[in-house]
Amino acid sequence: MLADGRLASGGYDRKIKLWSKNGIGEPVVLSHGSWVYSLAVLADGRLASGGGDGNVKLWLVDEQKLIAALCLRAGRNLTKDEWARYIGSDTPWQPSCRDRPQTGGLRIKIAAPCNGRGDAYLTVSMLSQQYKMVI
Repeated sequence: MLADGRLASGGYDRKIKLWSKNGIGEPVVLSHGSWVYSLAVLADGRLASGGGDGNVKLWLVDEQKLIAALCLRAGRNLTKDEWARYIGSDTPWQPSCRDRPQTGGLRIKIAAPCNGRGDAYLTVSMLSQQYKMVI
């Protein structure tokens, strides 16, 4: 059992499943890559899995630490689909990077004139701001 009350299971399907505290919803699934023979919760909250391939893998399963790590790696807020996959659908979506924009993000569009006349330009949109540059 994890520190937050979720149950971790592993088996011959090569997957580790993290079941919600109340048993409702689909589990978060981690792929170990080989049969999972053993699971252990470490003092720092990580989950260790031992498999048929002889490898021990360490997993971040504390939601807040995982959210921070995913923000650092992705460099942006997780989409709702990514949130459900990595955090689980039993935890409501929230901005994973509190200091980053929640919507909009960065969009870049390059436009060239159809008739060969006029300037080509680059449009960069971030949130509600839009910038045009002639290229």
